[in-house]
Amino acid sequence: DVQPNEAICIEKLLDSASKRQRPPPDLVCHSPIIGFQATMFQQTPYLLLKTPTRGTADYYNSDNSVCDGYPIAKARTGEGRCAMILGLGIQNQKATNYKEYVQGKFMEPLEAGKKYCVKFYVALDRASPYTSSGIGAYISNDAIHSQNKDPLPVHPQIVSYQLLTSENGWTKISGTYLAKGGEQFITIGSFSDTSVVSLSSLGKTVQTNISSGHIMRSAYFYIDDVSVIKDDSKVGDCSSQTTDDRPGDYFLFLLDISGSMNKSGKLDLMKNQIKHFTQGLNENNRIGIMIFSDNSKIILPFLGILDSIRIDTTIDHLKSHGVTNGDAAIRRVSEIIDSMHLPQRCHVIIATDGIFKVNDPTKNYVDSVLTKNNTSFCVLQFGNVTNENLKEISENTPQGSYNYATKHNVPKILEKQLPPPMPDINEVFYTSMGNEAGQQILENILRDMTR
Repeated sequence: DVQPNEAICIEKLLDSASKRQRPPPDLVCHSPIIGFQATMFQQTPYLLLKTPTRGTADYYNSDNSVCDGYPIAKARTGEGRCAMILGLGIQNQKATNYKEYVQGKFMEPLEAGKKYCVKFYVALDRASPYTSSGIGAYISNDAIHSQNKDPLPVHPQIVSYQLLTSENGWTKISGTYLAKGGEQFITIGSFSDTSVVSLSSLGKTVQTNISSGHIMRSAYFYIDDVSVIKDDSKVGDCSSQTTDDRPGDYFLFLLDISGSMNKSGKLDLMKNQIKHFTQGLNENNRIGIMIFSDNSKIILPFLGILDSIRIDTTIDHLKSHGVTNGDAAIRRVSEIIDSMHLPQRCHVIIATDGIFKVNDPTKNYVDSVLTKNNTSFCVLQFGNVTNENLKEISENTPQGSYNYATKHNVPKILEKQLPPPMPDINEVFYTSMGNEAGQQILENILRDMTR
């Protein structure tokens, strides 16, 4: 049986007793905007969550954490994560429908009339033969307290009734909450009266039979990356299930559209190749376009691939005109990069057939900005004559490159500028047997299986 305030799973936290007294470096359910202050268990006051019922949720703060010596899921990001039993296959004697919850307190109350994006990620353990529904978040003015282990009698404002299996990996549950004002607490768990749903009824099976008994008799879910953020234009679609929170690189094309770029189809080539380049980006990346001839201007702010229609339409309307004022364009693009304070690295890709001079003050400023902001500088130079000033800037820039561009090699040059594919952040990775006893358990199981 699960006793009050008794941690089910044994954590391989830190080796020394002195280290155990300090807070873990990554707190699983810590909102970057609102934040939480609470405890998971009474005996560990530095943790930021607590259990509002007599059910005891778990907290793991390390990639080396184990449960009864068996592997568990690693965190989605960082190393900290919570875990909860959201239903038992066979009920114990002290609950009719055992469920666990975690509860946190915001560092400041929510503001009346303001919208908040509430978001967290859950994943079912690969050894759980059951799943649960009604997983959600309940936001309240006061803390919830219950002296039993049954479902809380409240209605969550953010909830999902999707029956998740371990094959879904980390799954986002999110929604927009309109604050009444004064709300200070968030409680996460399963708010459904249904105890569990067996995977077999869904035509699914467990992925492993090597795990803790606590996990193998329950719907054991991990919780990570909880956030409650004011819902403004920076948040985007709060309910989107496809949005990836990781920042990605920014790519700024500095495109010469002077009259000479219309000769031999150079401008048309770049228009097509920029559109093709965009298709190779992931949803975390952003692309912008700055054109220059007599003057320079941004025609496309940094957009993601979800805005592909706007990106393609803007590119299709480009026409060549005027003469090349390269010095002003180079300085202007540097001023933009210097003022935007981009969260990730920026890559400038300039395409031109111009042999123009970049004045020394501009070169010095450009070199300083590109180096300070860790910005790469790739030159696509059409023609057989070298633009010595652009070549010098590229050589002085981190990962800079100077290339003689033709219709045959532009695709390959741009392909090298593409970011590597980002690993699937929704995939769940597991810890290993964290101690000699755990390794012995695994060896015994494997030996029995081969008899």
